[in-house]
Amino acid sequence: MDHVHIMLIGEHVEHVYTAVGDEAFHPIKRIYLIHSPNSKTGKKISYEKLAKDVKKHVERASTTKVHLIPLSEKGAFDKDETIMAITKIVKKEYPSKLVTQQQIAINITGGTNMMAVGAILAAASNKTQAYYVLDNRFPENENLDTYLRPIGIPFKIKEDQTQKALQKILYEIDNSSYTWEYDVIERPYRKSKTREDSTQYGWKIDSSIINSEWMTSKTIESAILQKELFRKLSSTAKETLRRRIEILQEKGMIIRKEGVPELTNIKRSSSTPTQYFRINAKEKLIVITTQGKAELLDYTP
Repeated sequence: MDHVHIMLIGEHVEHVYTAVGDEAFHPIKRIYLIHSPNSKTGKKISYEKLAKDVKKHVERASTTKVHLIPLSEKGAFDKDETIMAITKIVKKEYPSKLVTQQQIAINITGGTNMMAVGAILAAASNKTQAYYVLDNRFPENENLDTYLRPIGIPFKIKEDQTQKALQKILYEIDNSSYTWEYDVIERPYRKSKTREDSTQYGWKIDSSIINSEWMTSKTIESAILQKELFRKLSSTAKETLRRRIEILQEKGMIIRKEGVPELTNIKRSSSTPTQYFRINAKEKLIVITTQGKAELLDYTP
């Protein structure tokens, strides 16, 4: 049964050769090398050249095909980019029916710590195998039958029906945006002949919003108010939606921000109609994460 390996490399590449020469997760049909960008400061290293050298060596010594996947300039220190890179590989390999998810093995040994974190999360998200390569230079690791240590990964979603329901929620979030249209300022009430003229209303600032991220106008993509999400998915019971949102939050696929800004309604009985900028602590803003976006790569609405 052929395997596809996804490996991380940075300054060190010995773990790649150890994995290729080991008997675990073999035979290897393809290897994807996710490598750091070339360093431009400090210790200047051409990670691209290291990756190309590994590719050349492996392909000369075997029938295994090696593909290089470079990260962006900041990608080595951003787990999300590694998650997305690995997920794209898995979605490319698995739907083709060339391999099963359990024939895909992710080597988390190389690269930066953040790349390794991203690799583990990607393995969990995509239900693949993951392993770590022991350093055979240490005395305690001499003469082992295998230097590859499988890592038990808890899978995120077990039932296809549940997965589709969660993907539907993620799809709605990803295709929404939230806009706060105001710059928070105070404005005195100005008497007008037309009481309905909203430009004359006074604005005051509640302490709850002072020094928050909402002091200026902004638009957040792939985000939606929880009440708006409930409205869009009204065909599903609210309690069911709440449970599914909690699952997505536990899996790191969404972030729920507690409290959103609002400009209050006018009190018509007031002699000086005034609106208040404040934070509505009862409302939540739901934002999709990179892991959530990765879950949608194979979703068809």
